[in-house]
Amino acid sequence: MVFNLLSQLRTKKTLLLDAVLYFITAVFLALIICYFIFSIKISLQQKEIKKIEEQIVTTVGAEQKTAEDEVFKYQKKIGDFSSLLDSHKLSSNLFEFFQRSTYPKVWYSDFNVNPKEGEVRLVGDTDDLVVLARQIAVFEESEFVKEITALNFGLSPEGKINFNLGLSLDPKIFFTSFEQ
Repeated sequence: MVFNLLSQLRTKKTLLLDAVLYFITAVFLALIICYFIFSIKISLQQKEIKKIEEQIVTTVGAEQKTAEDEVFKYQKKIGDFSSLLDSHKLSSNLFEFFQRSTYPKVWYSDFNVNPKEGEVRLVGDTDDLVVLARQIAVFEESEFVKEITALNFGLSPEGKINFNLGLSLDPKIFFTSFEQ
């Protein structure tokens, strides 16, 4: 039965079926042609995009590289300055320490410093031995004096006590700030 219908359709030429067949074939060919046209357009556009991206990378890349180099240069300068600042010894700290820890009525006439060894040699005078003993006690109590290395004293013709005092200092005295 189905075969009869197909044979009748094959033998009978209907205008409507021919029109539908030609229409579907035309649409199918149009789709294939559009596909190839759009594929070629997409390919050309992708090539154009890559070309523009390469230009952007070379232009912006060079500018960015220059900016990065400048930033790294400043970063290195900051690092160098920081290391210099961290390793900088403040000699003024030593004077501040002696100003704060010198007992009243003690005068220094000579002051020799060996910063590498942390050695200080003081020559001075005071009114009496009690004041000198108190001065030595102040140095012994200080966190920056590791030890008193030498102590010599004698009586001057004016009746004052002359002394020579050697101190071994902790190196952190050069890096510590004394706040008021």
